Amino acid sequence: MTIVDASFGELLPTCEKLCWSIANGEKVTAPEYREGGGLVVAHKSARVEYVPVGVMGCIVSWNYPCHSVLGPILSAVMAGNGCVVKAREHHGVDEALIAVVNDWADTGEALNECADKITFIGSPAVGKQVVKKASETLNPVVLEIGGRDTVVADDGCDFTQVVQIAMRGTFQNVVVVLANYLSLNFFENAY
Repeated sequence: MTIVDASFGELLPTCEKLCWSIANGEKVTAPEYREGGGLVVAHKSARVEYVPVGVMGCIVSWNYPCHSVLGPILSAVMAGNGCVVKAREHHGVDEALIAVVNDWADTGEALNECADKITFIGSPAVGKQVVKKASETLNPVVLEIGGRDTVVADDGCDFTQVVQIAMRGTFQNVVVVLANYLSLNFFENAY
């Protein structure tokens, strides 16, 4: 990971999430009232109250060690939940600073069974296993799974800039980012 990757892809987003959570956490989790919509329920209103779900089980990837661990912790704690993070077996988190469960797949499976909600960051294949296991207990699941995006450039683009952005997106961290480009599509008159 380069210094630029560490700064812009790892540390700054984590700091921004922390700042946003501190500034907005109470506001976005406060109870709110909503008016009825349409003629049939125009006289009705509803109160929406956000309550903690309990223990968040966060199964995270290895490619951004700081953000992958702290991001789910910030979200869980801001919403009033406990949090257990299961990192990859070679994650490299200093246990003197943060207690993270570093272990193989069986730990993630056990976490999936006992947590009240699961956040998973990783491959589509393992994501399917997490969802399947969570469906047995009807626990909610949030997935951030790997995918491949397409770049489309038309005749109004700056070709040089698009190529630079596309190449960085394609090869950043040697394809460890969950949103890399699978194909680059340019209209004929774009280049």
